[in-house]
Amino acid sequence: MRRVIAVLACHNRKAQTVACLEACFASARGHADASAVVVDDGSTDGTAAALTAAFPTGVEVLRGDGSLFWNGGMRRAMESAMAADPDFILWLNDDTTISPDALTVLLGTHDERSAAGDGPATIVVAAIADPDTGRLTYSGMRSQRVSWRPLALDLVVPQEGPPQRCDTMNGNCVLISRAAYRRLGNLSDRFVHGLGDLDYGLRASAQRVPVWLAPGVLGHCRRNAARGSFLDQTLPLGKRWQIITGPKGLPPRAWALYAQRYGGTLWPVHWAWPYVKVLLRARSAREKALS
Repeated sequence: MRRVIAVLACHNRKAQTVACLEACFASARGHADASAVVVDDGSTDGTAAALTAAFPTGVEVLRGDGSLFWNGGMRRAMESAMAADPDFILWLNDDTTISPDALTVLLGTHDERSAAGDGPATIVVAAIADPDTGRLTYSGMRSQRVSWRPLALDLVVPQEGPPQRCDTMNGNCVLISRAAYRRLGNLSDRFVHGLGDLDYGLRASAQRVPVWLAPGVLGHCRRNAARGSFLDQTLPLGKRWQIITGPKGLPPRAWALYAQRYGGTLWPVHWAWPYVKVLLRARSAREKALS
């Protein structure tokens, strides 16, 4: 039976984190020897204690001080998992609940593509949908391949037939083979919260590690709401600017690195555009309010 280590980063979502791991172990039962590494990044809701109580064995809990965020937490979890050298590493977001057949489908997709000529170095992504509406929320992604929008990505809609090739992926549920993580290494330490998963997938594609979307929807997770983010136009400009330049928005240095890597010769323009949009929309809203 193949060994799979799930890696998670969490912060103050105790019930969701426990439920996520319960679903993961249920999916692995009879199909894989599963364990997990969880980085609890400064939770104050008792997450670490709850994990220890719910999973006396098979779950390693590492502590952070609240400054790691998703990318930093996942890097620490990946480091521990890679040192154990499992057959596969499974990225999971702690607010994602995978289906009972998810691991069977992911492993089967890996085997299918490996036998078809891809070799053992593969990444397989699970499509994730909203539990209430059934709408696709996270998945594999493809570049729009539009010259004036080189950073634009579209979600790939899952099919019930063969797996689909992707350029990169959201990191909610991703199976990474040993040959793939040995070639690619860890997530980049240059990212803070977001972008690290997209960068990992794009690096994989560039290094001829194929990224495949498995058939069907294999889990549930609600999409992060625009409300309270830098996209929320009801917030004052100062607050939106603080969010977009903060760790959970588009931190300028991390966003510059991503834009430089994948944005082509005009990357400074593509880097600046999200910040310009925040300013333009604030100005438009102000003018409308005064008219």
